[in-house]
Amino acid sequence: MNVPYQRMNGEAGAFQVNAELGSIVGSEAEPELKLETLNRGRGRVGTNTRSFRAVKVAIGALLFALVLSATVVSKLTLISMTSRLGSALVADVVVPGTAVSLYWQLLFVIMVPQCVTFVRTMLRGVCGKRTSTFPWPTYRALAVGIVSSIFEVIAMTCLVFLVLTHLPKISAIFTMNGIFMVQAVLDLRRVKCCDLLHGRGIMRGLNAVLENKVSRIAGIVLQLFPILAVAVYIGVITRDVMLPVTLPLCLLVISAVWSTGCQRLGTKASTRTHPEASAHNWSSDSTRLRSRYKSNFLNSAIRIILYPFVSYIIFRYALTHNRIDPWCLHESCSIADVFTWSGKDMALFFAQILGSFLGYIFAWVSCCMGLHRWGLAIPLFLCTPVSVAICVGVMHHDTFGLFQENLVEVNRIVTSTVFLLWLGQMLVVGYSIWKEKNVILAKDSSMFVSPHYDGVLLEQQILLNRKVEDVKKKQIKKENKTVFVCSTMYREDSDEMEQMLSSIHNLASYYSEEKEKNKTCDNFESHIFFDGGVNGDSLTHFALQLVSLLETSLGVDVRVCQRLKTPYGYRLSWLVENVMPFSIHLKDNTKIKNKKRWSQVMYMNYVLNYRIPASNNTTHMTGNNTFILTTDADIQFTAESAVVLLDMLDSDPQVGAVCARTHPQGSGLLYWYQVFDYAIGHWFQKAAEHILGCVLCCPGCFSAFRCCALSSVLETYSTEVSNSKATEFLIKDMGEDRWLCTLLVKKGWRLEYCAVSENHTHCPEDFDTFFKQRRRWIPSTVANLSLLITQASEITRGNDTVSILFVLFQSVLVFSTAISPATVILVIASGFASAYKVSDSSVIAIIVLLLLLSIAYGLFCIYGKPQQQLDVAKLASFILVIFMGVVFAGNLKNMIYDAVSLIQDCSLSETCAKNGTFIFPLTPSTMYLTLFTLLFIVAGLVHFNEFSCLIHGVWYFLALPSGYLLLLIYSVANLDDRSWGTREASAGGQEGGVGSFRKYVDSYFNNIVGFWNKNKTPDVIEKKTPDQSPGSTIQSGIAPIVASHPIVDDAVRCQYETLVNEREFKLSDQVRQWLADVECPPEYADMFERHGYFKLSFIAGMTAEDLEFIGIQSRGYVLRLEKAARDLPLYSELDCGEINNVGIWLQCLELQAYWRLFEAAGYKTRADLENLKGLAEEDLQRMGIHMRAHLGRLKQGINRIYYLHNSQFKLHQDVVQWLKTNDCIQYAQHFEREGYFNSRFIAGLKSKDFEAIGITERGLRLRLEREAKSLPAFVIQKGIPLDVRTWLESLEMQGYQELFATAGYKHKGDLESLKGLKADDLKKLGILKKAHLQRLMEGIDRLTYPTEGENKVHETKTILQGVTVDDADAAESAFWESALAVGQPLRPIEASFKSDAELKVALKTLRNATLAVLLLINIMWIVLLYTLQFPELVKYNLPSKAFESLFLAVYALIILVQFGAMIAHRGVTLVHYLARVESTS
Repeated sequence: MNVPYQRMNGEAGAFQVNAELGSIVGSEAEPELKLETLNRGRGRVGTNTRSFRAVKVAIGALLFALVLSATVVSKLTLISMTSRLGSALVADVVVPGTAVSLYWQLLFVIMVPQCVTFVRTMLRGVCGKRTSTFPWPTYRALAVGIVSSIFEVIAMTCLVFLVLTHLPKISAIFTMNGIFMVQAVLDLRRVKCCDLLHGRGIMRGLNAVLENKVSRIAGIVLQLFPILAVAVYIGVITRDVMLPVTLPLCLLVISAVWSTGCQRLGTKASTRTHPEASAHNWSSDSTRLRSRYKSNFLNSAIRIILYPFVSYIIFRYALTHNRIDPWCLHESCSIADVFTWSGKDMALFFAQILGSFLGYIFAWVSCCMGLHRWGLAIPLFLCTPVSVAICVGVMHHDTFGLFQENLVEVNRIVTSTVFLLWLGQMLVVGYSIWKEKNVILAKDSSMFVSPHYDGVLLEQQILLNRKVEDVKKKQIKKENKTVFVCSTMYREDSDEMEQMLSSIHNLASYYSEEKEKNKTCDNFESHIFFDGGVNGDSLTHFALQLVSLLETSLGVDVRVCQRLKTPYGYRLSWLVENVMPFSIHLKDNTKIKNKKRWSQVMYMNYVLNYRIPASNNTTHMTGNNTFILTTDADIQFTAESAVVLLDMLDSDPQVGAVCARTHPQGSGLLYWYQVFDYAIGHWFQKAAEHILGCVLCCPGCFSAFRCCALSSVLETYSTEVSNSKATEFLIKDMGEDRWLCTLLVKKGWRLEYCAVSENHTHCPEDFDTFFKQRRRWIPSTVANLSLLITQASEITRGNDTVSILFVLFQSVLVFSTAISPATVILVIASGFASAYKVSDSSVIAIIVLLLLLSIAYGLFCIYGKPQQQLDVAKLASFILVIFMGVVFAGNLKNMIYDAVSLIQDCSLSETCAKNGTFIFPLTPSTMYLTLFTLLFIVAGLVHFNEFSCLIHGVWYFLALPSGYLLLLIYSVANLDDRSWGTREASAGGQEGGVGSFRKYVDSYFNNIVGFWNKNKTPDVIEKKTPDQSPGSTIQSGIAPIVASHPIVDDAVRCQYETLVNEREFKLSDQVRQWLADVECPPEYADMFERHGYFKLSFIAGMTAEDLEFIGIQSRGYVLRLEKAARDLPLYSELDCGEINNVGIWLQCLELQAYWRLFEAAGYKTRADLENLKGLAEEDLQRMGIHMRAHLGRLKQGINRIYYLHNSQFKLHQDVVQWLKTNDCIQYAQHFEREGYFNSRFIAGLKSKDFEAIGITERGLRLRLEREAKSLPAFVIQKGIPLDVRTWLESLEMQGYQELFATAGYKHKGDLESLKGLKADDLKKLGILKKAHLQRLMEGIDRLTYPTEGENKVHETKTILQGVTVDDADAAESAFWESALAVGQPLRPIEASFKSDAELKVALKTLRNATLAVLLLINIMWIVLLYTLQFPELVKYNLPSKAFESLFLAVYALIILVQFGAMIAHRGVTLVHYLARVESTS
């Protein structure tokens, strides 16, 4: 079955799956395009190579031959019929049967084109078309059409039955050219001096006027004189008054009704029936062109009705003088005799019908390709001479009797005279037809005045119908287009940015070349809208990265930059190739909304509401001639790809947007999978939408939009998501590109797909990113399609390109998506049945097992962590790939078996056929697979440059369960996940996945059995001091006691030790309870008390080494206690206020019991705090402090004294002023305590950071968070400094220089040792301030050699700091201030004002309901397929699984429809592609 997922952002995918055996469709992909190719053939990209130009010349020659052959065949077969009719009606020999047969043949020749016109105009402009876009003609135009149709019927019938039957064949051929008299008169009146003097010299303009008037006058003379001369000659020869009068009157009437003036009058639209024309900015001429369909529908209907009656009257009473009644046959001639034509008659008749039709079609194709001279002008002008030459050549050798002379004798004077008619035709329309040009891939309405052709005067009707009246107007007043290339950017890699910038440079080079050739060429501008590109006045890293690439990618000097401060942030502008403006709009997320949709709203507002209204008289920007080319930041395209999109927008004002063919870029299996996915999505889905109705998604990665179309939907597109409507969130925020296109379709615009335009975009290469991306695409696609289906009646009434059948087609595709899990399950089960011939009960068991596993995975996705969901999907995908290998083997086995059976059963079928029975040897599955294989091989052939990509169908087939079963379940189960999924910063501190899961299992297992003996000792910090060996450590708390003079008297020390051990350091109740909770033996309490771990703050962070040191030997208990200790909050610092003496210092360390001991040693006052810094561990031990926990805490406190009174860490004046400005100076001590001593530490702090500082007021925290965003951020550059001192200075942490030096970190070689430090290690050094820890850890992470790109970023930052900052002009500033005012869509909403709780609940409710419906549908589908089986049908040689076979037949029909649409679209693509190829000079 066909189960397509139509993708978002251009990226459409379709899956083709066989419900029974899992057949797979073809694929295509484009090899990765290197950046070097962007510099080749700028603006033409391969279409101007010699080979392609030779192809176009060959196509031109072929069209010339086809058009000339078709028109000559049409003319000669018509002349043959009329000449034979004239011979059959000779007065002496009347052949009623032959005459009547020829009458009906000629009547059909006249009427068939009218019937074709009737059907065509009915489908194109009547059926299902609104009068608002396809208006009815006015009453006056309707009257003109009726009258002109009546006169045309009479004149054409008289010409065929009265004139051509009496003229010699050569004279008749030339006489057909005499219908240009009225057109010559109209052209004579239309040529004015003012038209041609514009932009010319006076003499040249006068010569042009005289030349044109002379040619028109000469044409009138050469048209009128031969007709009158021939009429007089015929009257003299035949002595018949009627024929000489009929000839000029017929030609004059046809000339009048086919003139452009009469056709314009007959197609004038009623202004009351097209109110939306103004909304779409259609001109009055465009509206008139749309009314021509209904005008010609009515006129062709009138002609179809009148032709039989008028021809009957003329044939019976004027031609045969009442001798033959063509409707009442003679007794000797039956109706069978009349319509039983000979082979010659049949050949002539169908040759004339096909020749006329194909001649018109090939002429139309020639104009579309830009080959109007080769395929229209030259062959139509040569048609008459070639026809005459053929007639002369066979005049005496008419073996088949195709031509018979008429009543009038052949006269050379008459022939020479009527030859002047052909010359008159050349003078009247020759120059105009030769010079006429139309836009590439132009619609029929812009190439021909009326949508019809004529089978009698084919080339004359095409020449008169060709639109030539506006040629000089186009030459005088050319309306240039303006194209804004708008790109959204966030956190792309430098390679992706460079790829996009190179494409922009390619376009600028093309623009520069076109500007040199033509001063009035189209205008291009490029704008990049960068989310989070600036923070306050500082450019972010990614913005600097982009600017650093401009010099190499765009060839601009970064210094030559216009830097403007705007209400939304900053705008940086350059001029690329000295012609194309290039701007980077750096968005400050505190001033304007972030994310892609709001960047789109931003540039739409900028172009539609500022640039277009502000355009001056030289640009003439309007909504209809201004376009926005949207691109992603990682896109790669050529200038030609951009220009060809505009061709389709130019060709039809109803087209609101055009998308291109997107190719993925990357490497690996997932890239191959997506190559196939993208290919079939464009081959079949996009092409089918383009042909059958309207493209439903023009992705923002590379599409062109008409500005007036965007203007009609911008207000709706800018609306916020309702908190109570989960589907709105999926439609608007998860699928913004598709929603924009849905709005355009609802407004009546047509969206198209251009396969000539190609682009390349990076695709996910890892499993997680791919699943996250598709998790966003699939629900948004289905939600938008559901919106289209539910509002089908409204959309079909409002959009002429969307029909009920098209909506039904989309509904089937949505249903196929819903049942894709059941499809995959049936595919695997049937594959096992085919490969191993398992019983039906075993197949059912497999189905039930897979179904239960699918349900289990759905439940796991609901309750499991995000990363664990993806890990399980990886494992399941690997297993299911193996299953699909079995399925592939089973399918291949069945196909081989059926092929052998087909050969063997041929003789049996013949025998059975004799007995009246029939046996069909192929199973439905084999037929289905064979059909799919053939269709997609053909699809690959018509996409010949992508045929090799069919190979990737293998990987796609094997990954079907992952893409259709697991991915769909994962997407639906995560409907409540509102994250974007790609290019997002990782959330720090979030645990999940295999690592956390394994950690939990390891810990639990080790706590039980003491197994998995793994070294858990953390890295230690080496302290290289003169009096300590390199192996000793600070954190161990143990050092050898060196003989030295005692600091405290031994008696005092021993007395004090006993005192504190008995009274002060008893084990607290919290520690005892903690040990009980961990289920430790009671004796462990004495171990903790003996070594000083009397409080939980001392136990926090204990390592396995510490636990073993105090005497715990059981490995299981060590690991359990270590894990429990990690969960305790680490000691940092108590809020002791200002530390004025040693007693307060000890109290902060929770060791105030040692106060007497330190007092006895002489450490009392504030000044003595500085003396403590010289104490080492052995000094503390000599003082009588031996407990491990206390030694570590005191050493930590001594290190902390280092910066407590360091003036470098006192609050700077900028922080004090900032706190005063924000009315929170009372918290100055809190900021100083946590290390936020200058504003660069405060920049970017969040509300939770201010809460950790000690600010309890929520409102104040939120205000400080807003203000902190505007502070300049501190950026740490990568690099290896000269030494540790230089490194600390670069971090503004030079106050710690002595501390690091004491720990042995001084020289440049010691910087390598810093790389291994963790936050806990810094805390053990005595660095406890939160801000300082963060800054130092960031500095350690940046200790690496910078890349060339990082050096370039740093250099760019320095350059931009020297660029002068100006304010945007008043008009632009006023526009942006208005757009960002309160209540406007672009104004950011504070997080505190958002009510996300209701949306979360709504999304979860939608998720649960969708999962339930999905489960129910798939279970019911499986049950239906296995329940509706009728074994009795086998007796009638029908499949027992009738329902399944019917379902396969329906989807086979759908794929055939898609295939037919693809073939039709390839024809349009070929025409478009060849039209872009420049011919050789």
